Amino acid sequence: MTDEAAGRKAGFVDEAAVPPVVILDAELTLPTPEKLWLSTGIRALDHAIEGFLGPSEHPIEDVTGLEGARRLVEFLPRSKERPEDAGARHELQIAQWLAYFGPKNTPMGLSHNLGKRIGASYGVPHGYTSCATLAPTLDLVGERVPRERWKALTSALGGEPGGRVAALVRELGLPSRLSELGVPEGDLDAIAEEFGELAGEAREILRRAY
Repeated sequence: MTDEAAGRKAGFVDEAAVPPVVILDAELTLPTPEKLWLSTGIRALDHAIEGFLGPSEHPIEDVTGLEGARRLVEFLPRSKERPEDAGARHELQIAQWLAYFGPKNTPMGLSHNLGKRIGASYGVPHGYTSCATLAPTLDLVGERVPRERWKALTSALGGEPGGRVAALVRELGLPSRLSELGVPEGDLDAIAEEFGELAGEAREILRRAY
């Protein structure tokens, strides 16, 4: 939920909000605007990757995060090339479901949380914020990720994570810079300061994303 006056987003969770059944029908997605479809795929990739790299390693996310990421990088380009391909769209629906085990089971990282902050204050869709923040976040945090986990992510993505994500965003024709999304450069320091002990890293990610 967005507090438009404060420029903040808040999430609410309740068992009563969980549907008993979810139907994934690829044909229902055919009218979805291309950039909305593809950019929300990058948001799902953000969920998958940051869930896998999260501070509380989770055995379910170790499997679902990597498989969700693998499917997303494989089928997003195919869906752009052949938007009428219901099979590719169905694979992406499954990939998104797999990816969402991340935010359900482990705290998200700076890409996801910067996106929430930017989206609420500047009206930027979450898919677009991930297009700008995920690659530079990976470039920055990669040095401290345990080697075996980084290797597993690299294998799932088919390349060095930060570079692979940046290349995918370009391939999909999506915006990759905060400057393209209407975020004022003069606001970056103030945004970063809200992240407390992580302000330095947040500032560097924002700078690289601009």
